[in-house]
Amino acid sequence: MSIVRACIRLATVAALRDRLWPADILDSDNRPLEEAVTQEPRPYVVVFTDDDDYEDIAGNEVTAAARSLLLVIEFGIAAPIPRNDDKGPHVEIPATDGTFELVLDSLDRQIMNALVHDSASAFGEHWRRLIGRVLRLHGKRGGSAEKGARWAVRQRIFQVEPLIDPVPGATLEASHPIMTFLDAAEHARAELDIAAAVPLLRAMLEAAPASSWRLAQQWLGARKEAIRGIGLAPPDAVLADDKEAPGLARINALPESTIVRRGPATVEGIP
Repeated sequence: MSIVRACIRLATVAALRDRLWPADILDSDNRPLEEAVTQEPRPYVVVFTDDDDYEDIAGNEVTAAARSLLLVIEFGIAAPIPRNDDKGPHVEIPATDGTFELVLDSLDRQIMNALVHDSASAFGEHWRRLIGRVLRLHGKRGGSAEKGARWAVRQRIFQVEPLIDPVPGATLEASHPIMTFLDAAEHARAELDIAAAVPLLRAMLEAAPASSWRLAQQWLGARKEAIRGIGLAPPDAVLADDKEAPGLARINALPESTIVRRGPATVEGIP
């Protein structure tokens, strides 16, 4: 499971629940879109993460690969919307093709503002820190008026390059975007309904801290022989995995006539 991907999806849901008109904003609804839209009396919004691709991988260095994640937001309407002067449209929205299209345009703008443009959107700020950068932005539209049921939907698809997922044993600073998001999610307002996911995500980060050479091996996806061959790990299995490899304290020059014969090597500090 990708921790970053889960955080991006939850940050999206929180930002939209915080800034959009009253709507049913769901995290990963698997119902067919037509069924979901027509069953909801309010505007319907669903957030899910789709393709998550890694390209240009050198060896096993998956964490250094070019990553592309699709964040999909589907939103639609199939019923008139009453006037709501507190948080919603200030006019009644009747069930006509033209007004439904205006609702989609308005929701699209609200979504973009909540995630990208609104500096007052607290979880939008977390979203912008987690995604790294937006590579492409796609938009698609659909709708129907069959059997007297009129509905209209649109997709907003963000293709983003997210932050790198931490490897097991990596210690994240308190200021890391993942940690600041989890802190905010844990104390989010009840109506945002994202705090329940925090314990699982924190548990995924609670692996025992690894030694520097073990972390290097995990970031590189290297075999034990390779990480030892480049001098980052002990020359053989004489130290526990959580121990640091001894540093090179000094180099003594040998006389030119010295012949170095084959035999077991010794390293200061290792019996």
